[in-house]
Amino acid sequence: MLKENQTLLDANHVKVKDNNLEEGIKLNIKQKPNRKILGTFKFHLSMYRLGISFKHDNKISRWLTSTVGEPPVIYDSTSAESSVSSIKQYLFNNGYFNANVSYTHKTIFKYTSVIYHVFLGQQHIIDTLRYVFEDSAIAPIYCEGIKNSFIKVGEPFSNLKFVNERLRIVNLYKNNGYYNFSSDYINYIVDDSSNKLKVTILFKSPESGIHKIFTIGKILLECDTAGTKRLVDLEKTYDGILFKRNGYAMLKDVLARTINFRPGDLYRIDSVGYTYSELVQLQLFKFINIKFDIPDTNYNILNCTIKIMPLVKQSIIYEPQLTIADQSSTTNVIGTYRNYGIVNSIKYTNNNLLKRGDIFRLRFRNSSEYQLSKSQGNNNYYSIENSLNASFDFPGLRISKGFAKILKPSNSLLNRTSYSASVIWETNRDFDRRLFVLNWSYNWRSKKNPLKNNTFVPFEASYILTSNLSTKLDTYLKTPQGQLVKNLFGQNLITAVRYSRSYSNQSIHMGRSWTNRRWNVETSGNMGRLVLPVMGNPPVNGVLKLLGSRYFSYIKTDLDVRHYIQISKNRLLVMRLNGGIGIPTFGETSLPYEKRYFSGGAISLRGWQIRTLGPGTFDDTSNTINRTGDMKLEGNLEYRFRVFKFAGNSLESAIFTDFGNIWFLQYNPNFIGANIIGKSGLKNFREGFALDAGIGLRFNFNFFIIRVDGAVPMRNPSKIAGERWVYHNYADMKSVYKATNINFGIGYPF
Repeated sequence: MLKENQTLLDANHVKVKDNNLEEGIKLNIKQKPNRKILGTFKFHLSMYRLGISFKHDNKISRWLTSTVGEPPVIYDSTSAESSVSSIKQYLFNNGYFNANVSYTHKTIFKYTSVIYHVFLGQQHIIDTLRYVFEDSAIAPIYCEGIKNSFIKVGEPFSNLKFVNERLRIVNLYKNNGYYNFSSDYINYIVDDSSNKLKVTILFKSPESGIHKIFTIGKILLECDTAGTKRLVDLEKTYDGILFKRNGYAMLKDVLARTINFRPGDLYRIDSVGYTYSELVQLQLFKFINIKFDIPDTNYNILNCTIKIMPLVKQSIIYEPQLTIADQSSTTNVIGTYRNYGIVNSIKYTNNNLLKRGDIFRLRFRNSSEYQLSKSQGNNNYYSIENSLNASFDFPGLRISKGFAKILKPSNSLLNRTSYSASVIWETNRDFDRRLFVLNWSYNWRSKKNPLKNNTFVPFEASYILTSNLSTKLDTYLKTPQGQLVKNLFGQNLITAVRYSRSYSNQSIHMGRSWTNRRWNVETSGNMGRLVLPVMGNPPVNGVLKLLGSRYFSYIKTDLDVRHYIQISKNRLLVMRLNGGIGIPTFGETSLPYEKRYFSGGAISLRGWQIRTLGPGTFDDTSNTINRTGDMKLEGNLEYRFRVFKFAGNSLESAIFTDFGNIWFLQYNPNFIGANIIGKSGLKNFREGFALDAGIGLRFNFNFFIIRVDGAVPMRNPSKIAGERWVYHNYADMKSVYKATNINFGIGYPF
C-alpha cells in the first residue's frame, strides 16, 4: 500500500508551554492522521486495506474503499510547513506576535510522528484604548454601553474579540435608529511597537459628514393569497398599520400584535427581528418578507412593507408506521418478547379557524401491536389502542389581569395558550381501558432569559376506567403482591395542576458543550381533600370517592439534567441524570398507576426490558404490572462517535452504561426490599442500584435515526445478596449473547 519512500502519518504532537492553546494549535495542523476508534484502532484504514486486497474490483471492494474505508494518510513535509504558517497566524490572532514555530519528525519503520515545537514569546496586552469619532453626535451612544465592550484594557490581544466588537457596535447603532450604519464605518488602529498595545477605535463618517437617524414611516402588511379566492380588500388602517389582507380572514388586531414597531418609532433592528420571529411562531405562513425603503433621501423616514403568504387553510395527513415496542405482557414476562405492530394516524388541521391566529387539530390514531409467545400455555399477547384528540392552539396568553401579575409574561405571540380533549380506548389480552382527558395549558418564554421555557397547566382532568380483566390478571390481583395494583385498577379520577420549566443553551453553544434541564412539579386532589369532607363526602380507609370514582391526591416532582460534551465534530460524550418522587397526601395510600415510575427499556436502563426491574431488590419474574415505584433515580453515560458515512448518511455507534432503579417510599410486607423509608430503607436504597453496560448502532438518515442498542446487566439487584455483581458470568461470547437485551428505537435515547 505504501511506496518505497512513503511513510504513514501516525500522530501529531504539540509541545507548548500553555496547555490552553494546545487544542487550538492542533486545529490548525493541516494534515491529520487516519481516524481511530476509541483512540487506538484505525478501523477505517483497516477497511480500506481490506477493500484493496480483493483480487477483482466489485461492489463490495468499492464500498469498503470509498464508503467505509479511509485511504492512508501519507506523511507530507509540505503540509507540515504549511501547518507551521497556520499555527503562527493562530498565535498572532491571540496576541503572540513574535511566536516561533518549528517542527521535527520521527519515523519508526513505516510510521511517522510529527512534533510541532512552539515558543510563544511574550503575549501582547492592551495598555490603552482611544476612541475617535468623526461624527461626534454618535459618541454618547457608544460611551453609554462601553461596559459591554469585548475590548478591555489589561486583557490580551484577541482578533476574535475585535471582530465581535465590530459586530456589537453595528448592532448597537442599528438599535438606535442608524439604519445605514455598517462595519465599514469602524476601523482599528493598533500600535504594536511594544508589548503594551495602544489601540484606537476610529468611527468614520459617511460622505455627508453625519450619520442619519431614521424613524418608521408607513407600515404596510400585505397578504399574498395567490392561488386562493381573492376578495376585493382595500387598504385599511388599524393601530397605525396599513392592512391589505386580500381576503385573508385573520383579525387585524392579531396581525398588529406581531409587529413590534409603529409609525414614528425609532428604527431598531431588534424590533424587526422580533416581528419576524412572532410571524414565524404563528405557524400559519410559508413565506415572510420584511423590507424597508427610503422614499425621500431628504428625510430620515423609513417605510416598511411586510409580505406574508398563508399556508393552505385545511390539510389532512395520513401517517402509517411500523413499530417495535419495548412493552411486555402485563401478567407474564417469561417466554414473551417485544411487541410488533402497525400504527395508522390521520391528522386534520384547520389554520385560523376562528380568525384569531389559532390552529385547530383533530387526530385519530390506531395502534395494533402483537407479541408472540414461545412458552407453552401462554397465548400470544396483543394490544389495540385507538385515540381521538382535538386541540385548539392560540397565540399569546389568554389570561386575566390578576393571573398575568402572577405569571408576569411578556406580550409576545411566542407565548401560546392551548386547549385539548382526548379519548383513548385500549384493549389487550388482560384488560380494557378507557381514558378521557381534558387539558388547558400555557407556554411562554422567560422575559429575562429566553433560553428558559415555562409551561403551566392550571387544569387537567383524567378519568380512567379499567374493565374486563382477564382471569389470569384477576387471579393475580387477589394475591398479596396484587393488592397494591388492584387498588389502582377500576374507576379513577385525577385532577392535576402542573408547572414545568426547561432550559437549553444549545442554540448559543453550537459546536461546543451544552446543557439541557427540565424540572416539573405536579399536584392533584389536595383542594378536594380539604373541601369534599366539609361537604359531607369524607374518605373511607384513606380513599376518597368523587362521582363514583377514586379521587387521588398527591404531589410529585421530576428533574432531568443532560450535559453534552462535544469532544470533536463526530464525537460526543453525554451525561444524564433523571429522577423523581411522588408522595400521596391526606392519607392517600398510593399514586395513580399512570403516575407511578417504572424502569428498564430503550430510554432507561437498557440491560433490562421495560417494567422488569425493581422496585429496589424486589423480584417477581411472573409479572410486570407490579414493577412500579414512588421514586426513581437513574443515570446514563454515553460516548457517541461516527463510524463512517454512506450516500450522505452515516453509521454511528455508542458505548454506554446505565445505572439506577425505582423504589417504594413506605415499607410494604408484600414487596420486601422495595422501600427506602422505615425498615431497612437505607440498605434497600443502596443495594437496589442496578448497573448495565452496552454498545449501540445508530443509522443516521439526517431526517430520522434508527437506533439499535444491546446491553448486559453488570449488577442485578434482584439477585440474592452477595451475588448481585454478575459481570463475571460473561466468560465467553455465548454467555454474553444470552444475557444481552436488545433495544430498538427512533432517535437518540436522550
